[in-house]
Amino acid sequence: MPVISALRPWLPPVREKPFALVMGWFGPIGVLALFYAVLIARRIKNDTAWVVGSLIVAVSIIVHGVTAAPFAKRYQRQASQARWGR
Repeated sequence: MPVISALRPWLPPVREKPFALVMGWFGPIGVLALFYAVLIARRIKNDTAWVVGSLIVAVSIIVHGVTAAPFAKRYQRQASQARWGR
């Protein structure tokens, strides 16, 4: 999260703080989960950790993808209401 916050002025899509917080929180978690799944699978010499970790990350991506549009519309509606004082 600190890297995204530091780079925020140079990244036009994430100049707004809420977007930067979401990107800084959810992006590295998936990458780190896969890293740990590989690490565990190598140490215990069993691919179950990799399979479970991959499935969790895949389900997370699908859930976030399906819920992104409704939440984005809700955020847009609230932002426009706040802007116009309604």
